[in-house]
Amino acid sequence: MRIRSRIIILACLFLFFAISGKAEKKAFLVCIGEYAEDTGWEKISAINDLHLMETTLTPGFYIESISNQEATHKGVTSFLNGIVHKVSQRDTVLILFSCHGQQMLTVNDKNEPDGLDEAIIPYDARQMYSEHYRGENHLRDDDIADVLYQIRYAIGDTGLLLVLFDACHSDSMYKGGKRKVRGSSDIFGPPLGPSIADSLKKIKYAQDTVSIGNFPGASEAVYVSACRATQRNKEVIINEVGYGSLTYAFATAYKTYGGLMDISSTLSFIQDWMRKNAQQPVFHTSFPVDIMTANSSDSNNGIGVPFSRISPWIIVCIIVLVLILCLCLMQQIKRIH
Repeated sequence: MRIRSRIIILACLFLFFAISGKAEKKAFLVCIGEYAEDTGWEKISAINDLHLMETTLTPGFYIESISNQEATHKGVTSFLNGIVHKVSQRDTVLILFSCHGQQMLTVNDKNEPDGLDEAIIPYDARQMYSEHYRGENHLRDDDIADVLYQIRYAIGDTGLLLVLFDACHSDSMYKGGKRKVRGSSDIFGPPLGPSIADSLKKIKYAQDTVSIGNFPGASEAVYVSACRATQRNKEVIINEVGYGSLTYAFATAYKTYGGLMDISSTLSFIQDWMRKNAQQPVFHTSFPVDIMTANSSDSNNGIGVPFSRISPWIIVCIIVLVLILCLCLMQQIKRIH
């Protein structure tokens, strides 16, 4: 009897410690609305995005952010690398980039058939190439991708990574009216001449979207871009306050569905809302997801999956505990009879 009791106690403790490794929700926000005066970039409403996301995700999310003067190339790089050490297995991690974006010539990169990289623009990155500035403060997509893969491994195959890119690198800066545009049509690099520049853009615009790879031990992932390469990423004006279109659409979807429980409904809402504002968001997912009239080649019709998942270890512990209790119950019944 004592041995059986000890076994039950140990099983319960084992289950408790397995469940105690509770998944958390963590958000990391990179919002740059003002740039150094000599960079050539216009102001945008990224700080409004920051306040909106903080209000939307609280309570429920642990939030860290970096903005404006702190968000230099060095600051943003350190911020992103630090995320890897602040997340755990089974976490849901949300990363927002609310800032300018730009295309730039690649540097010995054979993985870019069009010869162009996309880049996020930190506080100290200049808009124009010169003999004094060659893009060292631009944050290239390859560098961001490396960090995102590290984060996916850090949160493991029961976690999920959601990344919102509320920046663009499409048409020329919008100068008229109140709606601002995020990004520039200028390709960053040495002068190419109009014909070469136009050719590169056409190749880029013709490319298919690239799916997010699945890797053993890595989390599922969803990457959402505010617009296609051929479109302006215009801000929206809500009650005379400017916001990034993607950020506002996501915040509205989050409130509408009471959090992040159904990725299919969330992405469908974002798509419908942004289309009404004359923009076409682009979705990349590592799993099949059902989005109404989905526009991404890697967003296949399938079953929407929840953001929270049950760890296989917890399932095993529950099964073991149930088996032990059944054996003990059977032995007790035999004794009675």
